[in-house]
Amino acid sequence: MLITPTLIKKSLGLTIKKSFKIDSLGPITFKDGNHMLSYIENEKFIHELHSNLHVKAIFTTSKLRHNFKNLKLIISKNPKCDFYKFHNYLAMNTDFYKQQWKTKIEKNTTIKTNYISKSDVYVGKNTNIETGVVIFPRVQIGNNVKISSNVIIGEDGAELIKNNNKIINAYHDAGVIIEDDVVMHSLSSIKKGLFGKNTIISKGTVIGSFVNIGHRVTIGSHCFIGPGCILTGSCKINSNSNLGVNSVILNGIKIGKNCKIGAGSVVTKDISDNQIVAGVPARPIVQIKNHS
Repeated sequence: MLITPTLIKKSLGLTIKKSFKIDSLGPITFKDGNHMLSYIENEKFIHELHSNLHVKAIFTTSKLRHNFKNLKLIISKNPKCDFYKFHNYLAMNTDFYKQQWKTKIEKNTTIKTNYISKSDVYVGKNTNIETGVVIFPRVQIGNNVKISSNVIIGEDGAELIKNNNKIINAYHDAGVIIEDDVVMHSLSSIKKGLFGKNTIISKGTVIGSFVNIGHRVTIGSHCFIGPGCILTGSCKINSNSNLGVNSVILNGIKIGKNCKIGAGSVVTKDISDNQIVAGVPARPIVQIKNHS
C-alpha cells in the first residue's frame, strides 16, 4: 500500500513530505512482510529496531529522528498512539487488511442453537457445533471439527493503548482459522487476529475447557491445550506440544515442537524443541530424547 501525504493528513492530521510503500504493520518485535510500518518512542529500543530488517518506516518523535537515517519517518508527539490510530483507520476505511468470504455451511454438519455471523464464516463438512456457540465474522472452520457448548470464536482481543486518560482499542482486522479434526471443549474463547495475521489452530489439536486463546496466536498440529490455559497475544505453540492445566504462555513466546509444559506453569521465555518445563517462571526439567 502506498502511504501518501494526503492519507496521513486525513487520518491523523500529521505531515510527511514523500509517499512510501508498506505491506504490514506491527510493533518492532513483529517480523511481518518486507516493508513493515512500526513505531518507537523510547531510545532503549533503538538497537532492537535496527536489528529488525522488516521495518522500513516508523512513527517516532522529533527527538529520536536522527537515529533512523535509512527509514521513512512519520514524526509524532505520541508515536504509539498515532500508530494504533492509523491502524484503526486502515482497518475500518480501506482494503489494506481485507479478508472476506460469504458464509457457507457444508453438508453433514450439525449446528444447534447458536449465533453465527451472516457474513464471512465458513464451516466445513462433518463438523459438529453444540448449543450456545458464538461465531463472529472472519472465521474459517475445517472438516470433522467438534466444538462443545458455549465456545466463542472470533471476538476481539485486548490491544489497548492509553492516551490522555482515554483508551484506544486496536481494531482486530484479521480472523480465525480452525483446521480439520480440531476438538474444542466447552467455555473456551479464541480471539481474532490483528495486523493482518490470523489466529490459527492447526490440524488435530485438542483445546480443553475454559481456555483463552489471544489474538495472532498460532497453535501447531496435534497439540493438547489443557483446561484453563491462557495463551496471550502472538505466542506460538509448535506441533505435538502439550500444555498442562492452567498454564500461562506470555505475549510473543514461542514453544518448540514436542514440548511438555507442567500444570500451573508461567512461561516467560522461549522454549526450544523437545523440552519438559515447569514452574513459575517455567524452567527446563529434562530434554525429551528420541522423540518419534
